[in-house]
Amino acid sequence: MTLLFYTAANGEYEKFVPLYIYTSLSSIPESYVEIGLEDPDQFVKNNAELVEKLRELFGSRFKLTTVEFNNRLPGVVRFVTEPELADKCDYVYIGDIDMLIFDKNLKSKHLENMSENDAPFSNIIRGPAHTEGDNLRLSGLHFAPTDVQYPIPDLTGIDYSEENDVTGADENVLYKIMKRKGYMISEDMDFRPVHGIHMRTNNHPFGNRKRVRPNNSFEEISSGDVRVPWSGLEVEDYRNSFTQMLNEPQFQSIYFQLDIEMKNLLMILENAAEGRFDSFEEEAFTYIITEAYYETLIRKVTRIAYDDGIGSAFKSVVEHIYQKTVEHIYQKTKQQ
Repeated sequence: MTLLFYTAANGEYEKFVPLYIYTSLSSIPESYVEIGLEDPDQFVKNNAELVEKLRELFGSRFKLTTVEFNNRLPGVVRFVTEPELADKCDYVYIGDIDMLIFDKNLKSKHLENMSENDAPFSNIIRGPAHTEGDNLRLSGLHFAPTDVQYPIPDLTGIDYSEENDVTGADENVLYKIMKRKGYMISEDMDFRPVHGIHMRTNNHPFGNRKRVRPNNSFEEISSGDVRVPWSGLEVEDYRNSFTQMLNEPQFQSIYFQLDIEMKNLLMILENAAEGRFDSFEEEAFTYIITEAYYETLIRKVTRIAYDDGIGSAFKSVVEHIYQKTVEHIYQKTKQQ
């Protein structure tokens, strides 16, 4: 029973393509990957050495195909296009391109969920807090038998254009597609794992709160009290899988061909996964943006004030000034 990972990436997210292929196919050997791109030929031309190495590792188990992004919600493209490899596979997992897949039991977990709930596919229906009006949404992590998911029905009357500004419009389109095909799940179903680490671009790895950024800790993510963290980072098994991947000779053989922005994201993730993100932030301020040193001090004081009160924050400032004064005097004495 073969599994197809299917997703799509516009130009902004093409840097994730190699990592999605590598982690998905390494984690589940009996699987395939297909990724829809605006111009796959140009991508291969720009990344010839990298694609060649991936071919050496995985052969024909991945395919890059042409999809249309023009005037379509970027997140909806994976739902309204049909992968060419669908006929090769029994199941399809439609997900986000910025996911690193590490769960070797992904398929069996979803099959078990479908069996327990007598469901035609495995997903959740978003709750009222995540839904605008009666525009019900399935989540964007979707597992289904390929003969349930495809062929895609006639989409007449379903608005998946960029002009659709309904909250979660892309996921609402998926809901309408499955409804139109005559398949739906119970609103009681709540199984929607990430199966790896979701590297949300433009979001802090440990997420955010409304008033102040959280502590850099896995517990913050696990608590569910933070918004848009790099979900999956709180799972020890996934962190271990990621750090092990970095040491794999196969991965190292493609690393130096990766986009430089992707390398930077991997560096951020490595520091987060190793539990040293506080040190990493301090190093970044020291070596990259030293003129913003007092900005990080203000952030730390604000965080302490939020967690422990103004008194603790004031004490922290005094201790910090004292420490810096001692260091300054020491350096001056040393120079003399």
